[in-house]
Amino acid sequence: MLANSHDSAPKAITLFENTLLYNEANDQSAPVGAISPQSVKVTGLEQGWLYKDDPWVRISTWMGDKWIHPSLAYGGEETAATNKISLTGEEELYNYPLSNYPTGATIKPQTVQAQSILGPWIKIQTWLGTKWILPKHPVISEEPR
Repeated sequence: MLANSHDSAPKAITLFENTLLYNEANDQSAPVGAISPQSVKVTGLEQGWLYKDDPWVRISTWMGDKWIHPSLAYGGEETAATNKISLTGEEELYNYPLSNYPTGATIKPQTVQAQSILGPWIKIQTWLGTKWILPKHPVISEEPR
């Protein structure tokens, strides 16, 4: 699922699983390679992409432009964060920055280490390992030391 916080075409997407590369946007074509989870530059989208759950996306790679059919991706580029944040309310924890991947766990108000930001999502370190939150309550950012 290619999720994003807006309806405009993303300039980058972040992949959360190994993703096959194709020369054509076609389910019948054979993969020509694969890439690991990362943020990638978008160079094109299949027609009608906004109305599809899993659209074909053309990206820039070391082999030139290739097509991917991501099933676990977010429209936008993940950016590193080095600051601590204070959570002011209880927040749900997610395995990925996608609302259909909750862990079933929540985190109480406390100060946590932010690892990255992707759209409105924040990746944090928790007792369950690295998880994502989509803050429903104000978050106070502390300056990195």
